[in-house]
Amino acid sequence: MANTMHRFTQQTISTLTCLYCNARLSSMADLIYHLEHVRSHQVWACCGKLFRREIDFERHQDAEAKRGYHYNTIAS
Repeated sequence: MANTMHRFTQQTISTLTCLYCNARLSSMADLIYHLEHVRSHQVWACCGKLFRREIDFERHQDAEAKRGYHYNTIAS
């Protein structure tokens, strides 16, 4: 699965570091909790991928919507 993972997502997981804010976490559970509950920055995630920039997330949404996989919505 690691070979099919988005590069930003791979790096976040392999280093246990939130690459949005550079917070270093001590476990995968802590990283997941941080990403789910963080209030200091936005997290863009879809299809098991994390996106560093909102524009990349929007491009993903547009591409998937064109293929009929899901609607184009922006995460808050």
